[in-house]
Amino acid sequence: MRIDNVLHDAVPASIIAIDEDMHLIGWNVYSQNTVNGRSPNEMQGVNPFDRVHPEDIGISKKAFLKTLYSDVEETVEFRMFHKNGPPYKWATARTKKSVIDGKPCVVAIVTETTALKRSEKLQEQFRQLQEMELLGQLAGGIAHEFNNLMFGILGNTELIIEQLDDSYQFIDNIKDIHNLANRSAILTRQMLAFAQKQLASPRKISLNREIEHLFPLLGSLTGDHIHFAWHPNAEELGIHLDPSQLDEIIINLCLNARDAIAGSGTITIETSEDHVDPESCEAGHACQTPGNYARISISDTGHGIAAAILPHIYEPFYSTKEIGHGTGLGLSSVYGILKQNNGFISCRTGPGKGTTFSIYLPIHDITVMNNDPGHHDTASEWNDVTILLVEDDHSVLKILKGVLEEKGITMLFARDAKTAIKISDQYPDAIDLLVTDTALPHMSGLTLSRQLQVTRPELQTLFMTGFSQEASVTDDMPAEGLNVIKKPFSLKRFMGIVAGMLHEKRTP
Repeated sequence: MRIDNVLHDAVPASIIAIDEDMHLIGWNVYSQNTVNGRSPNEMQGVNPFDRVHPEDIGISKKAFLKTLYSDVEETVEFRMFHKNGPPYKWATARTKKSVIDGKPCVVAIVTETTALKRSEKLQEQFRQLQEMELLGQLAGGIAHEFNNLMFGILGNTELIIEQLDDSYQFIDNIKDIHNLANRSAILTRQMLAFAQKQLASPRKISLNREIEHLFPLLGSLTGDHIHFAWHPNAEELGIHLDPSQLDEIIINLCLNARDAIAGSGTITIETSEDHVDPESCEAGHACQTPGNYARISISDTGHGIAAAILPHIYEPFYSTKEIGHGTGLGLSSVYGILKQNNGFISCRTGPGKGTTFSIYLPIHDITVMNNDPGHHDTASEWNDVTILLVEDDHSVLKILKGVLEEKGITMLFARDAKTAIKISDQYPDAIDLLVTDTALPHMSGLTLSRQLQVTRPELQTLFMTGFSQEASVTDDMPAEGLNVIKKPFSLKRFMGIVAGMLHEKRTP
C-alpha cells in the first residue's frame, strides 16, 4: 500500500515497510518512482533485497532480521541499483520494528550516499598521498646519505681492483664487495623509482638488461605465488629513458598484475621490436606516430578488466580497489612517463581472460648506447686544467680529489658553498669546471653555480646528486638543462663525463 502521508512523500529518500517474508507492504513516492520505477500494482510484494549488490545481501538481511526479531534499531550500509539494473549506488538504511495490520514488519528509511562515499574515498586517497609524500621525503634524505656511503665503497674498491693483479689472493673477495655494493645501489634506485622520488635523467639504455636487473625486486614485491616468465627479444633493444622511470613502469604494471591474480598465477614479460607504418596508425594502432618501437608486453593470468572500467584506467585517482589498498595513480604515472618520452600504451583484456599491457618506446641506436659521454682520456686532455670540487662528504671528496689529481689536474676543493665562493674570488686564473654536490650546507649546488657564473660566465658545472627530490637538485631549472651524474657512479664514467665536458669547452 502507498504511504500517503504528505510529509513522507516529500522526503527525498525511500521509506518502505517490509513484512517478515521480505516483501514490500508499504512505500512512499520516492521509493516507487525513483528507486523502483514501477506502478502501484507492481510494487506490492516486491522483494527489496533483489536490487541489493550480491556482496551486501548478507549484511543487509542480517540488519533486517535483527530488527524484526530482536526489536533493535539498526543502521546498515550497502550497494543497490535503481529501477532496472546497475550501476550500483551506495545507500544507508535505518531500520525500526513496527506492526502494520496486526503483523510485525520493519520500516526502513533508505538514503543514497554515493556522493558522500566518493568524498570519503577522495579524502582517504588524499591522506594516502600525504603519507606517501612524507615517506618520499624520508626516503630521499636516507638515499642521499646511503648513496654517499655506497660511493665510498664502490670508489675505493674500484681503485683497489685497478691496482691489483688478478693473481692477488683476495681479488675475488674485493670484486664481490664491489658487486654487492653495486647491487645495493641499484636496489636503492629502484625503491626511489617506486616511490616516484627519483630525478629524471634520460639516457640510452639496454631494455633487456634493465628489465633483467629488476627481477629480484619484482619477486620480493609480488610474492612466491606469482611465477614470472621472461621472453626477451633475441637482439638487444636500445631506448632513451631514465632507468628509474623504466623501473617505475615495470613495477606498477607488475603490481597491478599481481593484484588481478587470485591465488597463484603467471606474469609474462616480453620484449620485441615493432615497426609501425602510417597505415597502421590510421587503422588505430596504439602508436599514433609511425616509426620503430621497442615493445614491452606484460601479461597476467588474472581476472581481467570489465569493459565499463577500461576507458577510465589511466585517470588519476581512478581505482577499483578498496579504500586503503591503492591510490589510483599507478597507471596514470605510467601514462605520464610515456607521454614525456614519446611513448604509447595499449591494453588488451577481458573478464576472466587476463590482461596484457603493451608499452611502446622509440628505438635508439644500440651501437653507441653504453659509451660514456666524452670518452677522450688522453694526456693532452688534462693539460692546464683547473677544477673546483665542492663536496661536504669527506670520503667522496677524498676519492674524487685523488683521481683528478692523478691526471695532473690542478685541484681546488671545498666542503661548503661559502668556502667555494671565497676560493673562486681569490683564485687569479681560469677555472675550467665546477664539480659540486647538489645538496650542500646552507646553499644548493645550483645556487652556488649561478653565483660563480656571475664573475666566471664561461664556467661549466657538473652536478653530483645522491638526493632523490628533484626540487633540491634543480630548483626552477629544468633537469634537461643540467649536467648531472647520480651517486653512486663509477670513477670511469665520472672521468669520461669530465673529459667530455672539457673537450666540448675547448673545441671551437
